[in-house]
Amino acid sequence: WSDTLRYEVATQGITVLNICPGPIATPGPSNAIGGDGGDLRHTNRGDKEKMTVEEGCRYMVAAIGNEKLTESWVSKQPVLAFVYMTLYTPSLVKLIAEPVVQGRIRAYKGNQGMYETSLLTNIKNYIFSRGN
Repeated sequence: WSDTLRYEVATQGITVLNICPGPIATPGPSNAIGGDGGDLRHTNRGDKEKMTVEEGCRYMVAAIGNEKLTESWVSKQPVLAFVYMTLYTPSLVKLIAEPVVQGRIRAYKGNQGMYETSLLTNIKNYIFSRGN
């Protein structure tokens, strides 16, 4: 969508920048309830792996100041690496997505951070165990 808009308004001197923020620690989950009425405040865990609102804003403002950018992915690792892999090596992501997602589900159920780089450590074992 942003590419189409960019092409349509380019002759009018308008630039379009698509900013894609990654996980940002916000106070939203501290007031959340689930569909069953249960407390979801525990979902705020893992905020240490997320950007603060201030960090996210700082990076986004910096991206806006660069007129040559058409797209900016604002995130910490490992999320940023995973996004780039999705864009440039989709076949690889299809291979490793299952263990990453399963690791995030286990982390969520175990009340752990869901964005920790340690979730990527089981990928090698998963890939090599599929041949057995």
